[in-house]
Amino acid sequence: MHSNLLALLTTFGIFAADQLIKLVAAFFPSGFIPTPLSWLNLSTSVNRGVAFSLPFPRILLIVLSFGIMGLALWWWRGQEKHTTSAAVGLGLFFGGALSNLFDRVFRHGVIDYLNIGVGSFNLADGAVILGILLLLLSHHRLAKNA
Repeated sequence: MHSNLLALLTTFGIFAADQLIKLVAAFFPSGFIPTPLSWLNLSTSVNRGVAFSLPFPRILLIVLSFGIMGLALWWWRGQEKHTTSAAVGLGLFFGGALSNLFDRVFRHGVIDYLNIGVGSFNLADGAVILGILLLLLSHHRLAKNA
């Protein structure tokens, strides 16, 4: 499969899955799936700041999000070779970033639904982190083999 198409399909899949979970979670704000695990609480919260709900101006977060995604796309277009893992990584990164950006623009805060210990996050957050790791790993492998 062409790497750009794979990245696009992964982006759409992550965006759609995260937004669907957020839609379901909105109907059960105090806990939408019971869990027997004491360290895991599935309930919704709205993060109006950055990581760990640290305060940060919303409009600046939106502008920075677009800027970082633009830099990632510029970097991607400048690469001579795209591996499958890099395409998936880019799709994970963009899907998660776009889902959280959608929340910031239309919901005025990111909807989180996974609460572990003192932190709350969502599928989009995990996708962004995993996407960045895949991109770094893929770039490292290509540089090592060059």
